[in-house]
Amino acid sequence: MSDEVTTKIQEYRWDQGDLNAYYYCSGDLLRSIFHSFERCANCALCNNSSHKLDIEIYYSEIIHALTIAADGNIPKLPNLHLSIIGLQL
Repeated sequence: MSDEVTTKIQEYRWDQGDLNAYYYCSGDLLRSIFHSFERCANCALCNNSSHKLDIEIYYSEIIHALTIAADGNIPKLPNLHLSIIGLQL
């Protein structure tokens, strides 16, 4: 027997949020991110996994900061058109 499961997808409503507060908060959070990267002799051909990891971490921190700023200042509302109905076995 299977039970129906509904996943509610929410999206940011930028038109209903406090954009000035978002800009201030995101700027403040982004300013706190700092990394000192080692220079490569030939960056275009760099295959150093440590460098790639540094870039991944830096990217993740930027996305996290922007998400935190949005969560605190931009409301999220369910998008009924994007809700997914699935089956749970």
